[in-house]
Amino acid sequence: MLIIPAERKLDWRDPPLITLLLIIINCAIFFGYQTDDQDIYPELMKTYEEMQLSDRETPLYSDYLSQHKPEVWASIPLNSEEGSMILSMQLMHDLEFEKNLREHPDFDDSQWEKDRIKFEELRNQLSYVKYGFNPATPSLIDAFVSMFLHGDFGHLLGNMIFLFIFGCALEVVMGRLAYLGTYLLTGFAATGLYWIMQWSEHGFGVGASGAIAGLMGAYLGAYQTRKIQFFYWIGPYFNFIKAPALIIFPFWLGKEVIGQVFSNTNVNYWAHMGGLISGVIITLAARPWLNLSETKLEENSEQPVFDPVQAIDDLTNQLQHDKAIQLAEKLMQEHPGNVEILERLYALKQRNRNKSYHQLVLTIIKLPRTTETDALVASITNSYCKTPTLLKSGKLSAFWINRLIKADYFPQAFILAQKALSTTQETELLAPCLEALASYFRGKNDQHYQTLIKQLSSMTETQ
Repeated sequence: MLIIPAERKLDWRDPPLITLLLIIINCAIFFGYQTDDQDIYPELMKTYEEMQLSDRETPLYSDYLSQHKPEVWASIPLNSEEGSMILSMQLMHDLEFEKNLREHPDFDDSQWEKDRIKFEELRNQLSYVKYGFNPATPSLIDAFVSMFLHGDFGHLLGNMIFLFIFGCALEVVMGRLAYLGTYLLTGFAATGLYWIMQWSEHGFGVGASGAIAGLMGAYLGAYQTRKIQFFYWIGPYFNFIKAPALIIFPFWLGKEVIGQVFSNTNVNYWAHMGGLISGVIITLAARPWLNLSETKLEENSEQPVFDPVQAIDDLTNQLQHDKAIQLAEKLMQEHPGNVEILERLYALKQRNRNKSYHQLVLTIIKLPRTTETDALVASITNSYCKTPTLLKSGKLSAFWINRLIKADYFPQAFILAQKALSTTQETELLAPCLEALASYFRGKNDQHYQTLIKQLSSMTETQ
């Protein structure tokens, strides 16, 4: 489930400097510091194998999981190479298991202990281990630094997209200092709830998602009962809805609760919940001192915000062509004859030129005549001639050519006529079109005129 605000376009005359700065900082830390993890990890794996720690520790870890985390143990295919790999990967990062290992009778003053210490020193250089927030050993420094670390590029990209969406909308109404303070406070609050709920467990909490969830909550707290437009995507269905901002809060919070209860992933749902709740509370409680821009709030809540063409372009620019086609087809049903939507849908579908592509072209050429629809028909003519399936029909070809002639698109009509003559067997149906074109090009384009006269003569001789 996805629900995000569909705000007006960003006004670059008053750019969201703090949001852009936060995005730059997150990206700089990831690409400038965390990419070193790529060099450490192969060495870490090699060291672990060379010390033969896997042979000794994997069976112990399997027993440990079966006793302390049976649900995790049951999910691992133990009697397989994949299961062994999963066990090895998990135990290298399981800090609670490391504590358990030190209680093993063969561990103290052994080569095993020396090898293990050497391995852990190298492992602890990984960015998310060194600065990730560990609820069992909490640290304010880790709580702050972990807000700017990410597990991988996908994690970073997803967070930065949502930071841009909510940050740009919120910074303009809160002001830069209040916005930055809200970001940091809700980030700490998110980590705080994670610590309270998991205080005895070891882990590596990293990512800006807690603070971003805080911005989401603050966004709802800022707009309160004002009706604003949201885009929602649930399974195969998506649409736009206008609703009071705070109505969305239980949906966002409920999604995180469901994830915490039923999901078995590394997503930190507690941090998301902490950010959401603190964002709403902070914005509502501190509203008298926040000096929110009522003008900006009213502008955003009253202005029509949905731009269907921009929505399609955004998905296309993100290379999500299938989703862009789905959205364009849905919008075409809601806005039949919208030339801009049809232009985007044609550009997307001509990539494959399948049956639905030809059906779309048929729809376009049969649109009621207006200046805009005539221009659209003319604009697709040249590219369609590369795979002219529809032109096998002489009747349809004549209809298309005549439409172009009536709209004064004679060059496109000439190109289409030449392709139709070489495609259809019903060439006699094209004779009136060729005569009209010859009449137009006489004295204007001698080459086209002579070509058309020869074709008409040949057609007459054949008859």
